[in-house]
Amino acid sequence: MLRCSAPEPSPAHVRSERMSSVHNISRQRSGLSPFAAALAVGGALAAAGIVSARYSPNPANRRIWRWYRRLEQPAAKPPDVVFGGVWPVLLAGLGYGAWRLLQRPPAPARNAAVALAGTTLGLVVYYSKLTFGDRRLSAGVAESAALVTTAAAFSLTAAREDRIAALTAVPLTVWSSFGGWLTNELARKNPRLDADQTPAAAPAAASLRAAEPG
Repeated sequence: MLRCSAPEPSPAHVRSERMSSVHNISRQRSGLSPFAAALAVGGALAAAGIVSARYSPNPANRRIWRWYRRLEQPAAKPPDVVFGGVWPVLLAGLGYGAWRLLQRPPAPARNAAVALAGTTLGLVVYYSKLTFGDRRLSAGVAESAALVTTAAAFSLTAAREDRIAALTAVPLTVWSSFGGWLTNELARKNPRLDADQTPAAAPAAASLRAAEPG
């Protein structure tokens, strides 16, 4: 009895199958698309901005603003408008670095750098809440140190994957170091207004916030 054997695939068909397989593997190992990465970063930055605005020392937050105006400020402190202009630029730079990394294939260094970028952003937000919202100047000094450490760790880790992404956090690290020094000066000059140095000020501040209108 004669057996009918299946025809052997042509060389062109074999090459096509191989290219398709390589393409599928590449898709599985690739990072986010530019649009998806932009959505992720933009959403994180927007959420951070909304939360930070609640604790920003400006006339819109009257309770925080009244307390902030009572603080003796360091002579080297820039005008308040400078902080309002600098931070969006610094965070946009960090976001650009994260955006670049999110498009790269998942890898230990890439994943760690993205996590550190998110942690850095979270620490920036928490600084405002802790230092101004809770009036804990001394705790703000320690939080600033954690922020500087995390931002620097992001740059070192991101450098293994993308040197441009690594550089985006350098200005933030430098500015946060300066901010930590300013916070330390505020704590040193204003012990009676620091809830960490005056234990009685913590419940008093909480009662004041609850009693004050607006």
